[in-house]
Parts: sequence; C-alpha cells; structure tokens
Amino acid sequence: MTWRLAAVLVAALAAAAAAAPWRPQSEFEALHGVGAAALDGATRVAAELDRSVQDFWQATTPHETREQLAKLLSPALRDRAVILWANKTFATRNFLLRPKNEGLAVALAAARRRGVALPDVAFSHVDDAAGGKSYCVAGPEIPTTVIAKRGGYADCGVLVPNPFFGRRFPKHKKMGDLDSWEAESAGVRAAAAARPLQQRTRRVFWRGKCLPGPERASDRVRKAAAAARRREARKQHRDANAGPRHKRPHASRGEEAKPRHKRPRASRGADPRRRLEQLLERCRENTAGGRARLLGASLTAARPDLFDAKCNELDPPRNFS
Repeated sequence: MTWRLAAVLVAALAAAAAAAPWRPQSEFEALHGVGAAALDGATRVAAELDRSVQDFWQATTPHETREQLAKLLSPALRDRAVILWANKTFATRNFLLRPKNEGLAVALAAARRRGVALPDVAFSHVDDAAGGKSYCVAGPEIPTTVIAKRGGYADCGVLVPNPFFGRRFPKHKKMGDLDSWEAESAGVRAAAAARPLQQRTRRVFWRGKCLPGPERASDRVRKAAAAARRREARKQHRDANAGPRHKRPHASRGEEAKPRHKRPRASRGADPRRRLEQLLERCRENTAGGRARLLGASLTAARPDLFDAKCNELDPPRNFS
C-alpha cells in the first residue's frame, strides 16, 4: 500500500510539473522581471547576488560599523563570524572545526593565492545544507552567507558555493581547494558535452553514500569546546596552586607497599546493553541528510522508470520516524 501510494503521488507530481512552469524560473522572473531567466548564467548569478545583498542593512558610518561588529562578535554569533580584513581571513577555532566552514576558509585562501583582492567585509556564515529563513538569526543587521536555499529565493542569506561538492581533490589538499574544484568542474562539463541531453536516459540519476556518521558536526564542535574549557580550567588550577611539588613517599624497606588500584578499562562490547543504548542514541540524532537520501533511494523502488537513485554505501538501518 505504501509503495502504491508513493507511486500515485509521484505520478501526480510529474503531471503537475509538466503542466506548470519550472518553479525556480518563475520565482526568478518574479524578482528580476519577465524574460530574466533567459539571460546567461553569469548575468543571472550577479543579479541575484546583488538582490540578496540588498536584503541586509549596510553600515554607512564608523559608529554603525562598530555596532555591527560588536553584534557579530557576541557570544551568540562569534563562532559563525568571518572577517576579511587587509586581504586576510579571520575566524574562531570553533568555526574552523566544522569541515564546510574550513572549506570556505580554504577557498578564500585559494582565491587570494590566485591574485584576488578580498574586500574588507564581515559576515555570518551558515554551513547547514538545509537552508531556511530561520538561519539569519541575527536579522537584517548582520549579512549572512548560506550554502543552500532549499525553500527557494525567499530563503534568507547570500548564496555561496558549498565546498562539499567537487571533492575529488588530492589527499594533500582540503575541501574547498579551487584548483581541485576547477578540475572536477571541467571533467563534469566534458562528460556532459560528450553525451547531449537528448541521448541520455530520461531518469533522475544519483549515487552516493547514505552515511550520516556516528555524531553530528555540532556534537564534535561542542565536545571540542568542552575539552578546551577543561584544559584551561586545569591550567588555571595548576597556576593558582603553584609551589614545591612533593613526590609520593615510597614504602620503606620492610614495609609492604599498598597496591594502587586502577579502574579496569571496559573493553569494546563488554556491556551489550550499553552498546545498545549508544546505538539507540545514534538513531535519535538529527540525521536529516541520511533520511533524505534514503527517501530518494526509495523512489527507485516506487518508480524505476523515472528514478535511478541508489546508495553505494549504507549505514545500519535507523529509526527516522
């Protein structure tokens, strides 16, 4: 019954899509005028970037600039902040702990090596691939860049490239390297030119990994920040109690030394119940990306004539309800 319902819904959506204009084109022309969607790609990108930037308040005086920077560097936003100043990029360590954020920094550094003079600008960056209006948490006062606008042009933020794509880079280079990105893009374009659209199979094709991972990036950032705070607290405690350090006296000759008992280290899998609890905790995580990929792959089972989406690698099944 479930697959039958899915097939009916997919068929209905396909029929509706055939009867209606493509939504992104309609939205773009509503914002930029009828016929704007027929312009070349570079012109369309430049026009939309200009419109997106205008959505944010722009400082015009030194006082307004100081207020804007103070809000951007507040505890709520500083780990999203990116400051370009004197052709250099500044961000917090917590910001760079997130791979896609680091990819943005790598891309900016690569642009600088190519001779691009970066403007002096400060902004908030959101690396979530879901997009949405709620990600501009600072409001129109703080310019915000995003890597996705899943809800369409109405989503907030200035759209910038997602460094996750074009990942076939050498091992010594990181995500966001522009040379690797350029080589990957050239390969894709060459493959597309070798097989015109009319000669391709009329199915949506996707291959990838359905691997949400053992923990979210936000969890890794929180753990790293907590570990840094513990190290700093231990350092302050040592500094506050600095003094002559006394060694623990050894047992005198003839006196039996008391054994020092260490807590036995639990071996992996020693407690099956604990391992089960950890697995269930992983299932309760916000793995929206993994759920979306599995739903996409399920379309192949419902309508193989329209979809060819499969997971090359798959994590153990999880409860996405």
